[in-house]
Amino acid sequence: MPALDLEAARDRTIPDVLPVPGAVFRVLFCGINPGLYSAATGWHFARPGNRFWPALYRSGFTPRLLGARLWVVPNPSGLNAHWTTPKLTEAFRDLRLHVED
Repeated sequence: MPALDLEAARDRTIPDVLPVPGAVFRVLFCGINPGLYSAATGWHFARPGNRFWPALYRSGFTPRLLGARLWVVPNPSGLNAHWTTPKLTEAFRDLRLHVED
């Protein structure tokens, strides 16, 4: 993506993606401010090398109703690089197994 496109996206936001009104939340992934690449494209976790999607896929995650307990998984941002893709995968897998119980 050209640098000018990234710079033009500096103050853009991306709308939240939430289920239809009245839907039950089973899992809600919360990110922090979008990166310039995401803001430029308008898609969450859009940079091709972002680890969110591979970790979500490899963990076998499927939406299931959570209990009353709250489950937090690490942010996949490159700024949180000490959480490697295998460690992220393990965290997402743990969540999936917890939800299925």
